[in-house]
Amino acid sequence: MEETEPKVVTILPEKSEIEILSEKYPFVLPASEFDPANPIRYYNDERDNVLTVYYPVNKSVIESYFAGNSATLAALLDAVRSIVNSKETKICRIVIAGFASPEGSASVNEQLAGERAAAVRDYILANTPVSKETILLHNGSADWQGLRRLVAADSNVPSQREVLEIIDTRPIWDSRTQTGRQTLLHQLNGGRSWEYMKTNLFPKLRNGTFIRVYWSSTDR
Repeated sequence: MEETEPKVVTILPEKSEIEILSEKYPFVLPASEFDPANPIRYYNDERDNVLTVYYPVNKSVIESYFAGNSATLAALLDAVRSIVNSKETKICRIVIAGFASPEGSASVNEQLAGERAAAVRDYILANTPVSKETILLHNGSADWQGLRRLVAADSNVPSQREVLEIIDTRPIWDSRTQTGRQTLLHQLNGGRSWEYMKTNLFPKLRNGTFIRVYWSSTDR
């Protein structure tokens, strides 16, 4: 009989609980990814690996069955409880940023955004043993950066280039001219761009939270 080359069998190392959890939930990240000097940087440009809770217009009370929130909240609690109950890991920080769509007044947006972030914090506190000090809140007010991303990705926005130019170059509010981005967008092409965004884009920005959960090892 001819001798055959022995087969090489590669045995992959077993994945840890937290590796499995992070693959299942991309919003679960190691503490090394948390920057204490700039903890909310990703709310401006980095919108990946976050969990989002949505709200109806002008609302800040969590509705479990609105816009897929039920599955989102279940995932959030499962991730947090899994880390808390693990012997290997602990919660390092939970970062929550609240936003509103740019269609209301500045004062209303500020209030809504803050209340929406706080609502998710309170939901976590009511359903897990996480301490309040672990949760970091950020009030993002009107989500202009989120709107810009949506406009740039949607070629159906009327006068798309002009809309982006207004968002990029005009102040949110200019006290000297008593005008701002919202007014200019209302005026653009007879309001067609604004109406399109109001119907198709603003609902996506009525989110209470972008959520990230950071973990560290229990031996640290």
